[in-house]
Amino acid sequence: MNAGDTLHLREKAFKGVKITAFAFFILKFSSLIRQIVLARILSPSDFGLIAFCLVVVGFLQNLIDLRMHETIIQTKENEQDMLNVGFTIQSLIAVIFVIGILISAQKISHILNKPVMAIYLRVLAFRILTPVFIMPQALLHRIFDYRSIRIPEIADSLINTFVAIGLAIAGFGIWSLIWGLMSGWLASVILILIIAKRFPRVSFNFPLFKKALRFGFPLYLAFLFHWVFWNADDFIVGRLLGLETLGYYWMAFYLAHHLIDLRFILSKVSFPVFARLQEDEVRQAEILTKLTRSTAFLFFLISALLIPLARPTLVLIFGAKWIPATVPFMIFIGLVSMRATIDNGAELLMGVARVKYFSIMVFLQCIILLALGPFAALRLGITGMAIIVFFAAALFAIYLITHVKKIIKISYIQMLWKNTLIAAATGIIAFLLKDLATDLSRFALVIFSCIIIYVVLFIIFDKLFMRDLKSY
Repeated sequence: MNAGDTLHLREKAFKGVKITAFAFFILKFSSLIRQIVLARILSPSDFGLIAFCLVVVGFLQNLIDLRMHETIIQTKENEQDMLNVGFTIQSLIAVIFVIGILISAQKISHILNKPVMAIYLRVLAFRILTPVFIMPQALLHRIFDYRSIRIPEIADSLINTFVAIGLAIAGFGIWSLIWGLMSGWLASVILILIIAKRFPRVSFNFPLFKKALRFGFPLYLAFLFHWVFWNADDFIVGRLLGLETLGYYWMAFYLAHHLIDLRFILSKVSFPVFARLQEDEVRQAEILTKLTRSTAFLFFLISALLIPLARPTLVLIFGAKWIPATVPFMIFIGLVSMRATIDNGAELLMGVARVKYFSIMVFLQCIILLALGPFAALRLGITGMAIIVFFAAALFAIYLITHVKKIIKISYIQMLWKNTLIAAATGIIAFLLKDLATDLSRFALVIFSCIIIYVVLFIIFDKLFMRDLKSY
């Protein structure tokens, strides 16, 4: 890749980051408002039941998702031909599964000892078609057309928010969650079909499908195991501890993990960039270093604020009924910061087609969760489950770092030691000030003060990084 192409790629990447960041803040603001309002109106058991339904539907969706979207982005073959092949096989499998759920929802619900969930499963089953409808967006990722990609996502979130809040206020209870999810999803599907510049056709090319599977199947296994790991805990908690307890656990997990989408502002762009720089190890190392330090700057600050201030955050914003979620929320905030910082390496491995490394470790994560999760949940409740999830994720982070260092020369200790010390100092200050956060105004003042302290410490002790951050 010559200097002109590199500059052009950089300009497209930064433009993509700006568009993705703008869309992210709309999405997250909408989602936060929705979650705050619904958390105050609906009961923890309502959230627990929907979480349980989404585990079942989500598993089936990931079971049939052959990762053709990522294959189309990464392929060196004709992109339209690859799109056609992926669309044909993916549509066939998805339709079969949707029909299966519609027919057998009652039986599945009785097997899971949650007979009330059958009707909700039938409605949510149509989300299994998602991998089919998002496929044309892969072509937009290849040309960095992030404006077109973000429009359906924004529509999904905004419509979900308006419908869910409106129905909840009107007294529709758990159905407000269901129809919010489905109305937003349907709107995004329609917009994707309208915006897509080249719609796929029914066509099958077996040699091309074999090439797609060569890249996509290890990725498929990795994503499937990854999904199982990040969702089997909901299933275990719901089965062993009940739907109300699952509601607390779900709230702690997803409040924390809403924040990790901040990293996806960069990762949505970094994967295509790494895919274009497959032979340039120097540029790969430079970009990964900047991504890692930038995400650490943001997420270490989040940990320094929200771990010591977890209880006032839940009580003042979501209501006192969510206090049982406090300790898991603290654990998951730490987990999110670790994932956001280290997982930039995953986009590098995907970009250079080293996806086989994912499958092994994610499979081991699933084994750890399924083996230790039930015991921890029965002994320590949702705190025990959160600890097991954190432990398994930490093992994956170590494994990921090891394989990234086999591809490029990079030192995570050298990159992150200043971030760690500054975040620790800020966290201690936040802990000392937490008793002052007795209402929303004082809570905001404590948060703002700690942010100022954090930035000042960086300006004093890491001027070079702050200059680089400003230049981005």
